[in-house]
Amino acid sequence: SREALSQIYRLHSKRVFRAAYQHASTREMAEEVTQETFLLLLREPGKFDPARGELGAFLAGVARQLARRALSRTQAA
Repeated sequence: SREALSQIYRLHSKRVFRAAYQHASTREMAEEVTQETFLLLLREPGKFDPARGELGAFLAGVARQLARRALSRTQAA
């Protein structure tokens, strides 16, 4: 539900942003990656497996991965 996603965002957005910012070249890139991370969860909730760990850790990992990809695209351009 929209409320559930809003609550997940409130609980985890700072951690996700920090993870993205560690690997991004700019604050703007980290903000975009944070948004992409939550959109991925919305579009593909099955990617999260609670048996493998908690949601915050999963989202931070996704953010790090997306930030590294975004940075490598920027550096390649």
